[in-house]
Amino acid sequence: MGERSGVTEETDGVTIERNITLAEVRACKPDMIWYGATTCWWTHDQGDLREAGRLGRHELPSDPRGGVLFQTDKPMDFLAQAEANAEHYGEHGLEAFMAAHHRNCRRGLRPWCLRSWQEYGAVLDAEKR
Repeated sequence: MGERSGVTEETDGVTIERNITLAEVRACKPDMIWYGATTCWWTHDQGDLREAGRLGRHELPSDPRGGVLFQTDKPMDFLAQAEANAEHYGEHGLEAFMAAHHRNCRRGLRPWCLRSWQEYGAVLDAEKR
C-alpha cells in the first residue's frame, strides 16, 4: 500500500464509479434523502436502502457498513446546502460529496462508504495519479 500515497486499510480497494451526478439526482425530484449518521454515505433512492440494508448487520435501513441513517424530507434543501458549502467536503468539494452517493462508491463489487471526507479525498487523489 505504500506506493499509493494516502491509501489506508480503510480506503484500499475502494473505487469511485461516477454512476450518477448531482444534476441527475436533482432531475429525479426525490421526495427524501437518506444519509449516514457515522459515514458520509447518502442516497436519494429508497431502492438503494434495500441494497445497503442487506449488507448491514440489522434489518433497519442502513448504510453499507450497517450504520444508522438520518433522513430529510427536504431533498432540494439538502442538495442546495451541499452546493453552498462545498468546502465542507474537503479539497474535492462536490466531487467528494457525489463520490459518497450509494451508486458511486464501491469496494470490489459491493456498494461501500467511507467515514470521512478526507478518505474520499484520498481515493480521488489516488485515482488521479
